[in-house]
Amino acid sequence: WDYIENNSQRMIGGCIWDWADQAHIKLGDQQIKYYYGGDFGDKPNDGDFSGNGLTTPDRRVTAKLLEVKKVYEYIKLKDVALLSGRIGIENRYNFSDLSMFEIEWKVLKDGSVVQSGKMNTPTLLPSEKTSIVVPFVRNFDGGSEYFLNVDIVLKEDKLWAEKGHIVASEQFSLKDRIAVPQINTDNLPQLTVKKALNTLNISGNNFSVDLDEKTGTLTSLKYAGREMIYNKSGLFFNWYRNVSNDKYTDQNHYESEYTSPLLTYQVAQDKKSVTILFNSTVLIKNDRGVKVPLSTKYVIYSNGTIDVDASFTKPDNAGIIRRLGLQMLLSAGYENIQYYGAGPHENYSDRKTSAFIGLYNTTVKGMEAEHYIRTQSMGNREDVRYVTITNDKNEGLKISSKDRLNFSALHF
Repeated sequence: WDYIENNSQRMIGGCIWDWADQAHIKLGDQQIKYYYGGDFGDKPNDGDFSGNGLTTPDRRVTAKLLEVKKVYEYIKLKDVALLSGRIGIENRYNFSDLSMFEIEWKVLKDGSVVQSGKMNTPTLLPSEKTSIVVPFVRNFDGGSEYFLNVDIVLKEDKLWAEKGHIVASEQFSLKDRIAVPQINTDNLPQLTVKKALNTLNISGNNFSVDLDEKTGTLTSLKYAGREMIYNKSGLFFNWYRNVSNDKYTDQNHYESEYTSPLLTYQVAQDKKSVTILFNSTVLIKNDRGVKVPLSTKYVIYSNGTIDVDASFTKPDNAGIIRRLGLQMLLSAGYENIQYYGAGPHENYSDRKTSAFIGLYNTTVKGMEAEHYIRTQSMGNREDVRYVTITNDKNEGLKISSKDRLNFSALHF
């Protein structure tokens, strides 16, 4: 769409096939359970091929619809001289001026609103453009990240939408994110490292960690005696995803095996941290025997902080691999999620134009609410600075990103 709007002289745009998912409910069955090709004993069929709309069958909003809405905006906002508050505004309507709209703006500090205001829209006829100055206070803390969000909204109710409905929006970075600070070990106690059979145990100030030497996986992570990891499944290799768009490729799940594992560790001289290196080649047991080199580095500090750096190399014969990462299973009860990243709805590296950086609160159940009619990989969030996953007592984990992080948290 960016090329179509700004470079192409001939393309008319990307044409969307379906407005709504094509599926049905059954009389007497759940009103949110949908059936598609094959569910009625019909042969031949195309399965959920027609479940490719922007809304659900009952016309609920989806993240796909929000993305299209953002791309289709007729009012364009651009950076002109952002540090002085000046942004460009262009009216791409064919017949309407901007008199029916007003501007709402807000400044976000580390994802939370610290300034806000309203402005009149400039007088712009169709196809005209100009610039405006947003009157935010340019006084930024050195240790924080700042964004300017600008919305164009309806001033009054219309037949097609209510007052305040957003017709265009943009987010501008005012001050870049800061680096994750290094751990200051000056006042930290010493930790203890023990080795037994194939397990490496590290314990410190009210926490303990177990690592499996054969897989490099965290098999136990305890804080204040509480086990965080379910079934010894912490930060293990994950390559699999399943989405309807890939249905004509191999979407089978194959077991994985760590081959030639090597784990080494070194305790710091002050005994306040330990560095662990794990290298292996993961064998995905399909007919081609795909091999993925994996390297994971842990630095575990005596205050319970764990620094994780994982790298993967995708081989040439790995068409079945569509993402690489680490996965962990948490013990029951950790249902509350707060994250600072792109949201609030589901987004991906190639579908996040409508997802602005902010501080969002949801639940694991809430991350399932993307309304796909077929169960599949879903709920991803991009550009995450940090995410906390906690129980009702606000106990849990905080994962901070040094560069790029995306995550999902689901019950399945």
